[in-house]
Amino acid sequence: IKELLERSNFDFSLQCNVNKDTQISVDTDAFARVFRNIVMNSIKYARDDRQGMVRLIVSEYDRTVIIELTDNGSGLAVCKQIVELHGGLIWASSKQGEGLSIFISMPKIKERTDNIE
Repeated sequence: IKELLERSNFDFSLQCNVNKDTQISVDTDAFARVFRNIVMNSIKYARDDRQGMVRLIVSEYDRTVIIELTDNGSGLAVCKQIVELHGGLIWASSKQGEGLSIFISMPKIKERTDNIE
């Protein structure tokens, strides 16, 4: 990831919040593809008015390790901002062989209680 980002003039930072002996089981080739796809999306949607940046944060919990990739580009960040400004939530989910699904949850408008005639 770091080399790809440097070639694109992006800054990269890593924050590792796991014990040295913590392990997870992954297909390294498949995960490399996941990271490349996310990073390429960050590069594609980089903002012209600021230095591109990608941050990788790895955090350990009781039963899981959470890997978070964050960028400062526009891409989905704009969608997230718009949805949240409208009181909604946005998240992503992926199913093998079916692609990525983006979910947007918006609050319903309460029915009016006054009688309009």
